Amino acid sequence: FTLLAIAFSWAHHIGEWLHDSKTKILKLKSHLRLEKSFFRHGLDYLKHLISNLNRKADALFFCIRLLSRT
Repeated sequence: FTLLAIAFSWAHHIGEWLHDSKTKILKLKSHLRLEKSFFRHGLDYLKHLISNLNRKADALFFCIRLLSRT
């Protein structure tokens, strides 16, 4: 259960960071909600980094360092 909580927090934190850093801004839908949650946005980004590890290793290490700052 602890690992699941850490993974959820990490994905949510990465999603917020992506949105705040203007790297990948989430759009508002017509009902004024985000198109994806921060968790989903972060999880998709982490999944992309892990699946392309040979090309995206630096970005993954940055995300790991971002996790250790929280």
